[in-house]
Amino acid sequence: MRKIILIFTGLSLIAGFAYAGDEGKVDIHGFISQGYLKTDHNNYMAETEDGSFQFNELGLNFGTDLTDKLRLGLQFFARDLGTDGNDKLVLDWVVADYRWRDFLGFRVGRIKLPAGYYYAIRDFDMLRTDVFVPQCVYPEILRDTFSFIKGISLYGNMIGPWGHLSYDYLTGRANLSLDTGLASAQEDFWSYYGLKLTDMTSSQSHSFDCKWETPLPGLILGGTAYYHKDFYLEGTLSGPVSDILKLTYLRTYMDFKGYFLMLRYILGDVAFTAELNQNRIESVIDADRSYDDPGYLKAEALTSQGWYMALSYRFNSFFEAEYMYSVFYPDKTNKHGKDRYSHTDLNDVFKSVGVLKQFYGNDFEAWKKTSTFSFRFDINEYWLFKLEAAYNDGFGEYTSADNRDHSDLKRYWWLYAAKVTYNF
Repeated sequence: MRKIILIFTGLSLIAGFAYAGDEGKVDIHGFISQGYLKTDHNNYMAETEDGSFQFNELGLNFGTDLTDKLRLGLQFFARDLGTDGNDKLVLDWVVADYRWRDFLGFRVGRIKLPAGYYYAIRDFDMLRTDVFVPQCVYPEILRDTFSFIKGISLYGNMIGPWGHLSYDYLTGRANLSLDTGLASAQEDFWSYYGLKLTDMTSSQSHSFDCKWETPLPGLILGGTAYYHKDFYLEGTLSGPVSDILKLTYLRTYMDFKGYFLMLRYILGDVAFTAELNQNRIESVIDADRSYDDPGYLKAEALTSQGWYMALSYRFNSFFEAEYMYSVFYPDKTNKHGKDRYSHTDLNDVFKSVGVLKQFYGNDFEAWKKTSTFSFRFDINEYWLFKLEAAYNDGFGEYTSADNRDHSDLKRYWWLYAAKVTYNF
């Protein structure tokens, strides 16, 4: 029923676009991709130790100019990446865009989040060399949660002797539900206590993005600040550890605060890109116990940090190659995996005083350092083929793939990826 409503809504909008055809045409574009993933050790994103074809995407978007200032657009999207997506068709974004002046425009609807360099354009393979956008900054498991905001946006750009400055402010609600990647990430984080989420809701989100095309040709600088307030999660706790501690239920409110910094420089056929993302999660947690309930207690803030540098070269119209080095720390205060929790009332509840911050006991789950080699082949204007090999040190990244026994994880491992995409 939900799919029928979704398709009917989309077709109604498309019909409206077609009616507008007397004044302007309807633009229809899309993409279809199929990939393959293989690792020599560790499952990553899917069951990759055995190789996996559970890696595909489909998008179909429509847009039309109703007037010289008003544009409507929408995109249907489906993907499959291991247990994420499962080819479920969703209305990815739908926007009414009114550009009053160059320096001020308005958008309403489900608006793509323009964080960093890639967030708003990550769907389009033709706009980058690599198979995956840098996972240290744009983790696939959180793609659906932070891909758009339902709300309003103010944006604009200004041109002068100092270059070209663009800005975009969004406010609204992020996409938070039990079938999003954030649910998988939280269940992975709390798997030591057997968390099974039963409800997730979001409150207010804010994002401000700014990009500056400097007077130096080819140099772009940018930054994004964001604040996602009161993400609410609740679920049951079960299993040996929770049973011993008599923990039965968990509720938490989480605030996400962070920023992106971006630099991109293009000189002829060479492109250099570097980004930094830092994200701070502040939480209050209520863990119900069968013998007493201490109520909501403040958790220790968790700050993750990721950065990368990438250098690509376009050899000819057919072939492009890129090397990227990236680093990610799920907790930047525990970069070596040996730090211990300080004493708090909440740690008393979970009996984690003096316990290593990494529950699984592998030091290398406190970082992930990756060298990635990417190769892009432009077969023609519609077809792309990509190959990628990534050598990894560490496993400090949330993934929905199943690695049940973390004692079997390997510190050093390779990820191989291939992907073919048709764009129209």
